[in-house]
Amino acid sequence: MKHPLTKLLVGLGVVTLLVHWGAVGNEFTYWDDWGYVELANQHRLTWAGIKWAFTSTYIYYQPLTWLSHGLDCVLWGVMPAGHHAQSVVWHALNAVLVAGLAWQLSKWAAPWSETERLYFAGWVGIVFAVHPLQVEAVAWIAGRKTVLAAFFTLLAAMAYVRWANAEHERRWWWAMLGAYGLALLSKPMAVSLPVALVALDIFPLRRVEVRGWFGIIREKWLLLLLAGIVGVATIIGQAEVGALTAVPLGPVERGLVAARSLYFYLWKMLFPVWLSPFYPLGEWNNYRQAEFVLPVVICFLIGGVAIALWRRAPQVAATGVGYLAFVLPVSGLFQAGGQAVADRFAYLPIVPVLLLCGGGLVVLRRQLAEKYRGVLGIVLGAHLLWLVARTQQQIPVWHDSARMWQEVCDQISASTTEYGYAAAALTREKRYDEALIYAEQAYQLLPATAADSREQVGKIFRDLAATFVEVRRFPECVLAGFRATELLPGDAVGHAALGLGLLKVGKPREAVAPLERAVELRGNLPAARYNLACAYAGTGRLEDAARVLAEAVALEPGLAGLAERDPALARLREGK
Repeated sequence: MKHPLTKLLVGLGVVTLLVHWGAVGNEFTYWDDWGYVELANQHRLTWAGIKWAFTSTYIYYQPLTWLSHGLDCVLWGVMPAGHHAQSVVWHALNAVLVAGLAWQLSKWAAPWSETERLYFAGWVGIVFAVHPLQVEAVAWIAGRKTVLAAFFTLLAAMAYVRWANAEHERRWWWAMLGAYGLALLSKPMAVSLPVALVALDIFPLRRVEVRGWFGIIREKWLLLLLAGIVGVATIIGQAEVGALTAVPLGPVERGLVAARSLYFYLWKMLFPVWLSPFYPLGEWNNYRQAEFVLPVVICFLIGGVAIALWRRAPQVAATGVGYLAFVLPVSGLFQAGGQAVADRFAYLPIVPVLLLCGGGLVVLRRQLAEKYRGVLGIVLGAHLLWLVARTQQQIPVWHDSARMWQEVCDQISASTTEYGYAAAALTREKRYDEALIYAEQAYQLLPATAADSREQVGKIFRDLAATFVEVRRFPECVLAGFRATELLPGDAVGHAALGLGLLKVGKPREAVAPLERAVELRGNLPAARYNLACAYAGTGRLEDAARVLAEAVALEPGLAGLAERDPALARLREGK
């Protein structure tokens, strides 16, 4: 560890682990986490499991990601801490690779001193490591594919730079190709690498000036072929499961969404506040909205500046190409799912931007007088501390599903869907009062014509009503039951729960109708028939009560003993 770079990389890895280690205390979320963990635990690392990993196209083709989850299940079972620890370690390794790549590129960028190169590599690596935008990929178990693919993508880039330095050493070319293949086996979004390598050829490698555009593209034909095959296969796979048509957008609309995402990630890199685990695309409005038009204008302006400065400042053009390479596949052009953007999509796009900013800081430091360099160091240190603080705030957001969806509702203009997810998550955690509040908010935001949304919220209220029955909180059961029966008029469980709730709060007359409806919908519910008999008895309809009670006992003989001592049937017993 005598070389300063070695000390820098080791220290960077340790700091990254310390900053993100809080994620180890998080639970699994019901936002894809359990899907990965349960399937991986089912297959593990047996020969059959390995075969399944390399043949499964579930979600998309990602065998190495499945194997990494399988390893966790072998080591830790379904204990969340072990799974989170592996993701944190991958992120620490990625931070080390980013700093190492920056060190490599600094040799080509400018005639800097070793100290300046260390400053450059250290700043780029530490900001990559502690930036709050990185939290989602690290703290979300389903984000494992992102950190895993990034590891091999960065390895491939470093091998490419080594090959560019000595093209006669073909082993580095094959090492790059092998790492790229592993990246593709981790996540299809690694298809971006060939274009990102072209960005490096523009600057700082400056190979375009020597080889020409045709030459640098021709030499990457195998990478481009692999990227094309994986990209087409991914689009077909996503289309088969309906992911590409889940949000029906036309070409122009997709272009506007993509432009907004390009602007979004740059903005959040500079000012990472109001981060959310989910940014819904929402109901599409039109192209006249400023939130879509302004990003288009900004993108054109930045693109125009990059083209105008092509000769004088190739680093700007290279940054733009690299940034586009990583963002465009997840920008909305091939919209899959209901998210407009996602923090995890910025995991690698942040790298070219940091390289440009880091180079600018080195140039600025050179031009400053000695006394002002200390001021610059203080400002950069304060900025890093702020990033660390924001990251520490963001990690607990992914602690569990309830916390995650509550954060979504707090940070964005949430819709029925997001409030519904929060209510469902809170119900699973037995936080029923909070769940009822979020469910009511989801109800208030219901679109009048959205049948699927009404059904979703209705099921939440139905489950809440049934849960309130189990915990014998009947006033709340009535509140949830009324909403459930309004939204799901054909669901027997909601009517049965509402009827029982009304019966228990001393309103047998009002309980009759929902209980009759429950029996009508599902005649094989002995509890509903029994409660209907109690409601009839409470309103003086003793003959109806006797008839329905007999039907209930015929379905469930054990109810006969309960009927002999139930106060609600006292009038029926006296009538006999």
